[in-house]
Amino acid sequence: MQERILIAPNGTELLRMLARSGISTLGLRIMQPVELAQFALMRSGVPLTETPVTPDAEAALIYKSLPEIPYFKSASLHDVQNLTGTLRTLRLQITDNERDTIAAGLNSSPFAEKNDALLKVYDAYTAALQQNGMIDSVGILRYAVSRAKALSAECLVLQEYPPAPLEQAVIAQISGGTAKTVSLRKLLQKDAKPLPMPQITECYGAVNEAEYIIGTIFREKLPLDQCTVAVTDAAGYAPLFFELTRRYNIPVTFGCGLPVTLTNPAAVLRDYANWLTAGHCGIDALRQLLTGSAFDTAQFCEDFCIIHPDQLIETAGAMRLGADAALNAVRIEAYCAAAERNPLLIAQLKEIFVNWGMDCAKLLRRYAKIRKNDLGRLDKAAQNKICDTLERFTAMTGEPADKLFSDLLQMHICKENSCEGALHITSASGALTSLRQNLFAAGLSAEKFPGEPTENYLLLDDELAAFGENAPTSGNLILQAKQSLHDLLQTAAALDIRTELSYCGYDAAELKANNASSVLYELFKKAGGTDEKAYKECIHRTGYFSQALSGMTEIGRAYLSGETVAAHEPESAEMPEVSGNVRELSPTVIERYLQCPKLFCYEQIMKLNVPEQDDVFQVISPLDFGNIVHEAMSHLSGEKPALEDFLAAAEQIFDRFLTERPPMNPNDAEKYRSDFKAAVRNGYEKTEDMQIESAEQKLRAEYDCGIVIKGRPDALAKLPDGTYRILDYKTGRNRKHENDDYISCMQVMLYADMLRQDGVNVTGGDYLYLALNETVSCAYTPERTALVHGVLAEIADAMRENNYPAKASKNNCMYCPYLGICAEEGAVL
Repeated sequence: MQERILIAPNGTELLRMLARSGISTLGLRIMQPVELAQFALMRSGVPLTETPVTPDAEAALIYKSLPEIPYFKSASLHDVQNLTGTLRTLRLQITDNERDTIAAGLNSSPFAEKNDALLKVYDAYTAALQQNGMIDSVGILRYAVSRAKALSAECLVLQEYPPAPLEQAVIAQISGGTAKTVSLRKLLQKDAKPLPMPQITECYGAVNEAEYIIGTIFREKLPLDQCTVAVTDAAGYAPLFFELTRRYNIPVTFGCGLPVTLTNPAAVLRDYANWLTAGHCGIDALRQLLTGSAFDTAQFCEDFCIIHPDQLIETAGAMRLGADAALNAVRIEAYCAAAERNPLLIAQLKEIFVNWGMDCAKLLRRYAKIRKNDLGRLDKAAQNKICDTLERFTAMTGEPADKLFSDLLQMHICKENSCEGALHITSASGALTSLRQNLFAAGLSAEKFPGEPTENYLLLDDELAAFGENAPTSGNLILQAKQSLHDLLQTAAALDIRTELSYCGYDAAELKANNASSVLYELFKKAGGTDEKAYKECIHRTGYFSQALSGMTEIGRAYLSGETVAAHEPESAEMPEVSGNVRELSPTVIERYLQCPKLFCYEQIMKLNVPEQDDVFQVISPLDFGNIVHEAMSHLSGEKPALEDFLAAAEQIFDRFLTERPPMNPNDAEKYRSDFKAAVRNGYEKTEDMQIESAEQKLRAEYDCGIVIKGRPDALAKLPDGTYRILDYKTGRNRKHENDDYISCMQVMLYADMLRQDGVNVTGGDYLYLALNETVSCAYTPERTALVHGVLAEIADAMRENNYPAKASKNNCMYCPYLGICAEEGAVL
C-alpha cells in the first residue's frame, strides 16, 4: 500500500472525522509543512545540525537585539511577538534569496525609517540564530527545499488550507512535483450539494446567544458529542461558553483555547505583578499574594516553617521587601541592627526574600494551586506556559521578567481535541476538521465577522503586496475569513449536517444595536433567497431573557412583566440577655460608647472589623506616629534624663521605625522627623515640674454594674504637693476633649477612679496635645465618682437590653466606617 501524506492542520481531529465518515485512514499521515520538511529530511538521511527553536525563543532572540535599534527601543513583548510573526509571515512569501528579496521589497516603500529598522531586526535575528547554532521553522523549510529528497508517498494538499509560497516549494520538492490539491469534501467522498436556506437567529447580546445555543442542545436533547460550536471571536465567546458549561456542569472541550486569566496560576501572576508594581511591595499587596484563594498558603507556610503568617507579611510588607534579593538583604540587615528582633522571624525573612528570592516562575511552579477537578488541566497548562516563557525569556535576554506580565495575562492556552461525551467549542477554521452531526456558528454580527480590514502597522498592505498578490494583506485576510465560513458550510451541507447560524443583534453591555453580517445575506441569496425583505422575515429572533438556564432569567422575566421579586426575609433571632460580668472593657472603648452607642455595638458586640488599608506612600501613619511618641515619652518615667539625652533617645526610636518601614522617598521622612522632635520636646517641657512615677501601668477594677475595666494610662505624674495626675498623650491636631468636662474626658476619669480605689490620691487628669502644645485638664472629685459609675451602669443596661441608639452628628458620621450599614435615619453628612 502506498503511503499517503495529507498537508493540513488539526491532524488528530481530521483523522477522527475521516473515520466517522467511513474513510480508511490506513497508511495516511497528516502533517503541517514544517513537520513534512523534518520528516523528509529524516527520510533523506540529512540531519539537522542546528537546534530547532520555539516561537517563544524566536521572540526572545528578537527582543534581545532591539535595544541596539532606536526605532524599536521601547517595544513591549506584544510588539516583539508581532515583530516575530510579521517577519515569519514575510519570509514565508519568499522562495529564494530571502535577504535580498526582503530588502528589495521594503526599499520600494516610502516608510524608509521603519523598514530600515525592520531589516536591522531581521539581520540581528538571523545572526543570533547562527551564533547560537539554532534554526527556526522557516529555516527548516528552506533547508528541506535545498537538501530533502523526493518521497515515494502520495502527497495531498487540503484545498481549504492553502500553503504559503515557501511551503508550496517544500511540498513540490518533497513530492517530486506530483502533489495534488484536494477538497475536504472530496476527501470525504461526498458530492457537492447546494447550500440550504440558512437558519439564522438574532439574539440579545452575546450571553443570550451562548445561552440560546446551549438551550437548543438540551431542549432538543442533542447528544453533546454530536455538537460543534464554531465561534468567530474566540476571545469573547470562549469565556462565555466556559462559564455556562461550568455553571451547569456540561462536559466541554475547547479547540480554540481559553484565556489564561481563567486559571489559578494567572491569578497568582496577577497578584505577583500587582505586588511589584501598583502595590509597591506593601503589606496589602503581599497579603493578597500570599493568602489569595489561588495561592497555596498552607504549603508555603510548611516549606518555610511559618507559624504566624500575618506577622511575617506585616513585617516584610512594612519593609517593602520585594524580588530584589540584594536590596532585601540590606533592609533586613538595617532592621536587625536597629533593635533586638525575633530570630525566627529574621531567619524566615532571609530565607524567603534573600536566599529563595521570591522568583516569579519558582513561586508559580510551587504554590499556584492546581485544582483537582477537570479545571486542573487548565491550571497545569497555564502554569507550564507562563513559567516556561518566563524562564526562557530571562535566560536568553537577561532582562527582568516583570516586562512580560501584562502580555502573559493576554495569552490563550489549552487548545484541546474533541472527546467523547463532550460539546466541542472551536473557531470557524477549526470546526472544518471537527464537524459533527450538529453545527452551530456563533458571532456572525457585522462587527465581529468578517470584521473591518486592519492593516499590520509593521507591514502595510501596499508593502505586503510587493511580495505577491496572495500576501496576507488586510483585504486578503478578510477574504480568507469569508472563504473559511463558506468552506465550512459547504462541507457541512455535503455531509447533511444540521447547521444553525446566530449573531448578537443587541449588545446589552454597550447599549447599541448590532447588525447581521453581510455574509449572512450573501448566504441567503446563494441558497435561493429573493430580496432583503424576505431575508429579514426568515431570521428567528429570541426575546430578552427568553432562555431558561438561570434564576437570573426568571428575575428578568418577572421584571419585564411588571412583577415584584422580593427576597425571603427570615425572622431575626432574639439577642440573648447578658448577666453577671457583662464584659471586660477599656476606657478607650467606654469613650467610643459615649461618642456613639451604635458604633460601640458594631465594634464590641457585633465584632465587625474594618481593616485599614496600608498606604505605601505614607511615611508614617497617625497610629504609628502616636506609638513612637508614646514610646519616647515613656523614657521620662523614673529618673528624668537631660533634654539632650532625651531627644537623642527619641531620634533613635524614629530611626528604628524607618528601618521597619523604609519610606518610598527617603527625603519625605524629614518633615515627620521634625514634627516628631517637636512633639516629644513639647512633652518634655510640659512635664518638667512633674515626677513621672510610672508609664503604661496595668490597672483593673470591677464595678457593681458587672463591667470590668482594664487599661494602661500613658503616665502617672506626681505633683510637688504630693497629689497625682493621670497624663494622656495625644499626637493628633484635632482637639476632642474640653476642659473639666467629665464626659469628653471619661478616659482619664476612669483611670483616676481605678487608682482612687487602690488608695492613690489622684486629683484629675491632663490630655497633653503634643502637636498643638496645649493641655486639656479635668478634675476628679468625690462628686464625680457617682457620675462615672452612672455612665458604666448605663452601658451595662444597654448591653443587657441590646439597645444601642445612634448618636448622629456630622463629626460622628462623616468618617464612620459603618455609615453604609447604619440603619439609623438620623445619620447625617
